[in-house]
Amino acid sequence: MQRLMDLTKGQERGFIELDSEEKKLAFLKQAKEEGFTIGGKAPTSCHCDLVMILHPDYTINYVVGAVTIMLYHSKQSVKVKYEQKMPPIGKPIGGCD
Repeated sequence: MQRLMDLTKGQERGFIELDSEEKKLAFLKQAKEEGFTIGGKAPTSCHCDLVMILHPDYTINYVVGAVTIMLYHSKQSVKVKYEQKMPPIGKPIGGCD
């Protein structure tokens, strides 16, 4: 299984697209297992948006406003769909509360 941190290698940040609830839950679970945080909290205790930003310091941020423009125009970022880089998703796990 590829690690989420691998998506930021050589980059200032990585963007990951999560276009279903099942993918969001799998992403949050994997992020927690790898030691990422969202605002200092475990990812599984947070909500997840369509696109999330991964940073090399193991933090995750939400995409808002002008960041969306940067997502599509920055040469210092990488954007991937979760299912293209991560293992196939089975049954939904956990929850975002």
